[in-house]
Amino acid sequence: MNTDSSGQFRVLAGDGSTLIAGSTAGERPVAVIIAPGLPIAGQTRATAASGVEQCGGSFVANRYLDNDSASGIDNSNVSAAADAIDDFISADPGGTVVNDQMIFITRSEIEARLMRRADVRAQLTALTSAVAKCIADYGKRNPGGAADPRLPWPAPVDLVEYRTTAQYNDTPVGELSGRVANVVNDSNSQTGNTSTGVLTACNAATVPEWTSTMATLWQHWKDHLFYAVARDFRPDATPVTSCTTCLRVNGTGAWAAIVMFAGTRLGALNQTRDEPPMNADTRSNIGNYLEGRNATNHPNAAGNGDYQSAVAGNTFNDILFCIDATLGVTPC
Repeated sequence: MNTDSSGQFRVLAGDGSTLIAGSTAGERPVAVIIAPGLPIAGQTRATAASGVEQCGGSFVANRYLDNDSASGIDNSNVSAAADAIDDFISADPGGTVVNDQMIFITRSEIEARLMRRADVRAQLTALTSAVAKCIADYGKRNPGGAADPRLPWPAPVDLVEYRTTAQYNDTPVGELSGRVANVVNDSNSQTGNTSTGVLTACNAATVPEWTSTMATLWQHWKDHLFYAVARDFRPDATPVTSCTTCLRVNGTGAWAAIVMFAGTRLGALNQTRDEPPMNADTRSNIGNYLEGRNATNHPNAAGNGDYQSAVAGNTFNDILFCIDATLGVTPC
């Protein structure tokens, strides 16, 4: 769950076919508040159980909420399936078949209020820093010690399921950029590291920033985190302690790796992040997350990409933390 999570409701007008809300994944409401009208045929709201004597009424939803047989929409019946999309029908209060009225809350309304909070933005910046430190800590735990600061491969950008932790699995396919991997068995086979999870097993003793709060934030925002590793520091490289073929930011530096957090979707760039299985997958396109060279450098096959940092605005809002050759972490 994060600001890209799609709503699962659509709201239709009284004709049962005109969409009021939900024509696209991003416009589907995340909550619907329904005001029932007067009872219509078949609805009885007399007191039917103890506990309602003071106000009267019934605990049975369909005695209040309407079922439109023409469209097949039943406002009282919501699917129990995890990824289902439910339809509701809203009509005039004087209707004789449907007279439920409703208002709804959209993803964008929640996002606008959440992301204006300075404490939320600060937490996401802290998350990016903590993730970078956990990746650096992986290199510090290689059997070769300080002489072997190699780092793990990234996970692919294109995943079958973006919510599942196990999908964030390193894949040595020649790409030196992608999402932040947690499962790193392929990297371990090259480095001799025994990590059971770069993040789920991050060493809190050496990375005190990796708190339970950070672990929970990562679970919800892991699809926003991306990672590029320099050619000299990939798992199958000969261990080095200084950069030759390394990464840069805005043309300067010699970085072993860069961790990037993708901010909110930018309308000016038409970024969409719809997720399967409810929607066609647009999360597989890195340009829907990162901006400028941070997107176009992918897959960073040469391992020497020049990445981009800038003040957040209408066309850029990535957050970058860099890992140096000694596995120190700094904003960049």
